[in-house]
Amino acid sequence: MSTRRRKDDPNVLFIVCDTLRADHLGCYGYFRETSPTIDRIASEGVVFDDYFNAGSPTGPGFTCLLTGLD
Repeated sequence: MSTRRRKDDPNVLFIVCDTLRADHLGCYGYFRETSPTIDRIASEGVVFDDYFNAGSPTGPGFTCLLTGLD
């Protein structure tokens, strides 16, 4: 397995915060400045507005996020 990166490899960053509500983030329209760093990262990348999870506990949520399985 090579550890060398190709120039065209995408950079992917998952920010996962347990119990963080999207309705309290500026990048989702919250009026207070509660998340300037997350908002800056979101403005330079992709923000997903719809995410459906297998369940609300953290364990099943991570399983769904990382595998795509319910």
